[in-house]
Amino acid sequence: MPIEISGRTINLTFYSYYLAALSVDKPDLEASNQWKAYEQGLLEIISQAKERSTCVLLLYVPTKPNIFFPLATNPDQLAPTLQGWSPWLLNDSHDLIQSFESMPNVSSMQANASAGRVLIEEFAKKHNIPLVDPTDAMMNAAQFGESPFMDYDTHWSNIGNQIVAGLIADTLNTINCP
Repeated sequence: MPIEISGRTINLTFYSYYLAALSVDKPDLEASNQWKAYEQGLLEIISQAKERSTCVLLLYVPTKPNIFFPLATNPDQLAPTLQGWSPWLLNDSHDLIQSFESMPNVSSMQANASAGRVLIEEFAKKHNIPLVDPTDAMMNAAQFGESPFMDYDTHWSNIGNQIVAGLIADTLNTINCP
């Protein structure tokens, strides 16, 4: 699917699961049982690592939609990606479920692109855990015509791996690890 970013046309492949994640805003994501389970799982892993005097840092892993949805010069170009899948909805039991009655919306998905990122940042600050977040560097690369993702896949490209490796190295060189 071609979209325009900073005067360049980029062909992108998105997967519906990653797109569906952008259909949830921060308050609903934070209120969900899935977020609570994720947060609890992280705390358990961090506790076990610290008991073993292991250095811990978090790596936020943005998806293609997290990077490219907010950068799209013409949001209408993203509309074809919304066909054939259902957005998520927070139900009364606080579970995120597929909503077959509602339709996804490009502008709300662009606004929600950073919801998970913000929750991870808040979690890291609250628990004093260093965070590596390649989002800004990946967006910058994409704006200058270098894709941090493979063209027909959601894995990082060589550029994406270089960005992440550099940020991890920088973080490890500046934090106080046991």
